[in-house]
Amino acid sequence: MIASPKAPVVLCEEKQRLRLRYSQAMEDSDRAVDNLVLARGKPDYDRLRGLRDEARHALNAARTALEQHKQEHCC
Repeated sequence: MIASPKAPVVLCEEKQRLRLRYSQAMEDSDRAVDNLVLARGKPDYDRLRGLRDEARHALNAARTALEQHKQEHCC
């Protein structure tokens, strides 16, 4: 069996940027959830719940943008 040479890897800068954005949004969302859990029963709870909701929306938007890019550019 003859091994075929590997195709060169082409990095898509936009995909890398979107992956970084998604990764950061995931970290922000995880941190927001952790903060909300720690604030249960405290006066800050409602404010932190709002921040968690914002982080969740940002995560969903980042995921959608990455998936849309991958579909449109096949990368």
